[in-house]
Amino acid sequence: MIVARLTVSLQCFVAKMRLFEVTDCATTKSRFTDFREDFRKKNESSAAQHVLLAVQDSYKRLLQPALENEFRADAKERADKEAIRILLIMYVNC
Repeated sequence: MIVARLTVSLQCFVAKMRLFEVTDCATTKSRFTDFREDFRKKNESSAAQHVLLAVQDSYKRLLQPALENEFRADAKERADKEAIRILLIMYVNC
């Protein structure tokens, strides 16, 4: 039961990050901390604490690096588009 609730909660967490177009790691880390505290308050059993430790570990090792890579790729794509736009403006004005 705890794992099922946690799975749904994590899916909602990732969906919210995408929905609100969070584009920096600090915001993601802050929101994950909020998520972790909410889960801890709602689930006081010892099993929940072990599951929470596993979630923290998986966030640190898997989810955070994946989100950082996604943010970095999005930022690079926006920067590339802006650079092309500026080069086109410079070319037209020459």
